[in-house]
Parts: sequence; structure tokens; C-alpha cells
Amino acid sequence: MRSFLIRRQVTALQVSYQQRFHTAAKSSSSSSRKTTLPFLSFIKPKNETCLLHRNTSTDSTTAFENYTLNVEKALMKEDEGRLFSDITQDGIKTLQGIGPIAEQTLHTLGLRTIEDLATYKFYHMAKSIQVLATTAEGTFRPVGSVMNVDGAVDKPFQTKTLKEILESPVSALRGLSEDKGAMMKDHLGLATVNDLADFKFCKWAESIAFLGKYEGKN
Repeated sequence: MRSFLIRRQVTALQVSYQQRFHTAAKSSSSSSRKTTLPFLSFIKPKNETCLLHRNTSTDSTTAFENYTLNVEKALMKEDEGRLFSDITQDGIKTLQGIGPIAEQTLHTLGLRTIEDLATYKFYHMAKSIQVLATTAEGTFRPVGSVMNVDGAVDKPFQTKTLKEILESPVSALRGLSEDKGAMMKDHLGLATVNDLADFKFCKWAESIAFLGKYEGKN
């Protein structure tokens, strides 16, 4: 009996609140304002959409929602979902792991954007030497060979094998002074030509810039 009385009281309250809700909604229709009763989450007036349950989210879906690729270890958190082609134009700090000292050092070397890192000529010299060094077989060289990389390395290194050049200081690359070489060693950990060939920030930037040419648009 007691539970029956409680149900009747609840029903009466619901009816009362429904009437108040409709009255308030009609009186404010001219100003396009809706009356919200946040404490009435259990009431859904007939022919009315409960304001507490309406969908207020914006549609942010793209044509790539079912894709799974990501490069989250290479980019700052806020940049992980952007187009590669847009990221290429960013400053180097978009890449994850570049601290203040490394940033200043790279700026001194003229590397301010991801595109600068991607096209850094000394990195490409070092990488090309590294790749071709794996193809050398001992010190064999055909008689009359004119093969050389004179434009990429300073004179003392021009007669060396590619493997020997890899083990040389980064300043062995033609155009990199000893002062800049020392700075790269102290602040970027790039002591040798081989270190520069493996410099992850240049690798990331190069790959981002290249793949940006082949991405689809939303």
C-alpha cells in the first residue's frame, strides 16, 4: 500500500512538472529561448526532445576514420592527426624530442623548418655515402676508374674509401667547418659522418616531406 502511494505521488509530480515545462516553453518561444530544468533528467515531455540528452557534439568525421596509420613517436601530441604536407612547412619543434639547445644549434646551422631538415644537403651527402659504402668490396678499384666524391668531402678525405669517410668527423664534409662540426658533436651527438647519416630528425623530416606528396585529401 505504501509503495502504491509513493508511485501515485511520483506520477503527480511528473504531470505537474510536464505542465510547467510546456507553459515555460510556450512563453519563451518568441525569443527562441528554451527553458531547461536540469533536475528533471527522469522526465521526457511528450513531443519534446529532452534537452539534457540532445547531441551537442560537432561532426568532425573525415574520410580517413577507418585508417590505422600513425607516427605518434615522431610528432608533438597536437600534430599527430595533421597532413604530412602541412607539417612539412612547420618549425622543427613540431618533431618530438627537440629541446632548446638542439633547437638553437639547428637554427645556427640554418635549419628552421621540417622542410629544411628534409633537404639538408650534408645529411644527404652522409646518407648517400653510407648507402654506397655497403656496396664496396675491399679496396678494389678498376684500372682507369674516375669515380670520386670530391665535391662532397674536403681534400684530405678524397682518396679514402667510403667506409673510411663514414668514420671521419662530420667536418670532413665539404662546407662544414670544424667549429660547426664541434657544435654538432657537442649539442646534437653527431661526431661522425655516419652519425649524421643516421640523424633521426633528418630521417623523420625527409620521410614526412616525401610521403606528403602522395597523401589523399579529405
